[in-house]
Amino acid sequence: ILTENDESTTTPGMFLIGPKVRHGNAIFCFIFKFRQRLPIVAETIAERLGVAVEIPEEYKRGGMYLKDLSCCSEECAC
Repeated sequence: ILTENDESTTTPGMFLIGPKVRHGNAIFCFIFKFRQRLPIVAETIAERLGVAVEIPEEYKRGGMYLKDLSCCSEECAC
């Protein structure tokens, strides 16, 4: 079970990304989907370390910043 930021609920500080990660009905089964989640993990770690981080707008516009999972469904349509 993971938090909204892909962190283990039983081992704080351990983040998971990859094809087995699921959030509700969202299954990140292909490289593209879990690459979209990497900035979320990096942002969370940086915040905890007190490091200012800004995800470039180009990255977000390019679809590589998947924070809102409402676009994901049970069916993987990668």
